[in-house]
Amino acid sequence: MKLENVIDLILPKSLVRRIRSFLMNQFANLDIRDKKRQEFESRRQARVEPHKVLFFFQSNDPYSALAAQFLHRIKTAYNIQLEICLVGEEGYDALPEPEMYRKYVFNDVQRIAPYYGVDFSGAHIPSLDKKNAFLSHLCTLNQHKLISDLPELSLKFWKGEFVGNSCSENIVQNILKEGNKKRDECNHYLGGIFHYGGENYWGVDRINLLLERLDNLGANKANSLRIHPAVSKSGANYNTSNVKLELFFSANSPYTYLSFDRVRKLGEKYNIPVVVRPIKPMLMRGMGISRRKGFYILSDCARIAEKLKIPFGKIRIATGLPLTRIYSLFPYVDRKGKGFDYLHRCMKGAYAEAQDISSKTFLRKVLIDLDLNPDEAFVHLDSKDWESGFEKNRLAMYRVNCWGAPTFKLFHKRKNILSTWGQDRIWLIEEELKKL
Repeated sequence: MKLENVIDLILPKSLVRRIRSFLMNQFANLDIRDKKRQEFESRRQARVEPHKVLFFFQSNDPYSALAAQFLHRIKTAYNIQLEICLVGEEGYDALPEPEMYRKYVFNDVQRIAPYYGVDFSGAHIPSLDKKNAFLSHLCTLNQHKLISDLPELSLKFWKGEFVGNSCSENIVQNILKEGNKKRDECNHYLGGIFHYGGENYWGVDRINLLLERLDNLGANKANSLRIHPAVSKSGANYNTSNVKLELFFSANSPYTYLSFDRVRKLGEKYNIPVVVRPIKPMLMRGMGISRRKGFYILSDCARIAEKLKIPFGKIRIATGLPLTRIYSLFPYVDRKGKGFDYLHRCMKGAYAEAQDISSKTFLRKVLIDLDLNPDEAFVHLDSKDWESGFEKNRLAMYRVNCWGAPTFKLFHKRKNILSTWGQDRIWLIEEELKKL
């Protein structure tokens, strides 16, 4: 039995929540992060070591293939020692819904690759035999050839155009074992990960955070490099009638909290309604989240919040009673037209103010701030009326091959024209809106 499970059995739930909240705050603390960065840099300079960047490449991962297209530009623009580590399947704790995830990732890369100037057209999911042949060829290459050839080879692989050499299965397994070991040591579990100085950066969505850090260290050779999707210019008028955006929300998702301000602004800019559809968090659906995954998410959210200037980092965990209590009031509040604002305020309390969002004092203030009657709302406190509606929301989310929050569904004339997962795809939603 895992240590965290033993702790759950022995200690009161309220104490477990306090312990976990303390740990979460440590990983979300930017002062602690900055101190670790300074310590790492001092050690690197004392040892006269180069800026070493690891890139974990997973042969059957479309995100790895997309991120690999920028290896040459990064290496050209920065004084770094780049090492490519070949890794096997995602870590045991990476995928709550493996089949849905792999299908989603492939479709996601097909959608976003053109915005990054990458031709992913004609791609299809290769067979296991072709995947093994591709991996075997990669294992015959040294670091120099990997860096030079990987971008082109990975696209050919996804388009069914790859032909290459092979090596023994024993060599392949030894190389994957070493790569997986390094990835574990770096406390991650996915492919497409850049690692530098104790921190992980996932794919094209986090490359710029790595490049900004290298800039701050003076590692850029000349001008700074940034890798952004090439979005279209906004027009003066928006034809957004008969449009609706649905946000599938989880109170246990810090990424959902970070999406609220931008989604609100998007709705206001295009004059479209935003309908919030809460779901039970994955933990309440029997899906485990390991400590390394949870702590990576928090440290990653702290970086995003810093970039977007969103308050974050004073955390009080909201699982268990705090979560079900705020959910119990949602149907009433939503009927009053304040569902979005109510959940946003609760999330801010949990992730930016370390408040006990289950306390009547907190909830009363939130309701009053929303011009609602607390006594009328509290009639529904701790009821179970919300559960059936939340399950309908989950099923609606699963029907579009998404499983976690935040998930977005964009409708035009009642037709679902885009379904996407993650706060990193808010820009993609806006691109679809510009086309209307």
